Amino acid sequence: MTLATPTGLAPEARPAAFDRLTEGLERELALVTELRELLASQRAAIATGDTEAVQQSCDRIAQVLQSMESARRVRTSALEALHVPADTPLSSLPEHLDGPMPAALEAARVALRAVAEQTAADAAVHHVVLRRTVESGEAYLQALFSSANDPEPVYRTTERAPDPSAGFVLDRRA
Repeated sequence: MTLATPTGLAPEARPAAFDRLTEGLERELALVTELRELLASQRAAIATGDTEAVQQSCDRIAQVLQSMESARRVRTSALEALHVPADTPLSSLPEHLDGPMPAALEAARVALRAVAEQTAADAAVHHVVLRRTVESGEAYLQALFSSANDPEPVYRTTERAPDPSAGFVLDRRA
């Protein structure tokens, strides 16, 4: 099998560039998988009302997203080393190379795409769960602090049944 030859890349540099891109994609794959697991655990914590676990998962998700940004920079650097535009989607990577990709790179590319699609679907569900949770919390606070159910702070006359004893003088001696 002949490896793809990116235009302008020295033949001896090709394997190292492909290896670096493969390692970068595998790192992204691990991070996207971890993100998916964190989203699932955060939804479970929301369902049980475990605020501490929700906070911890928020912190961990932020760390994973930062790591994903770093991994994305590694991918960009590896693509540039292969003389492939940095904004090239992974699905069109084979079109930018002169031949077939190494098997490990192709496997990492396919696996990353599959996990990324699953994670995107999970993130959409997660968004709905969070939105409904926020709406529920806002409705609870509105009901809790709403003055609509509070008694009126002033006295006012109300209609009442006439008292039969009203208007009689009981003692005429003065």
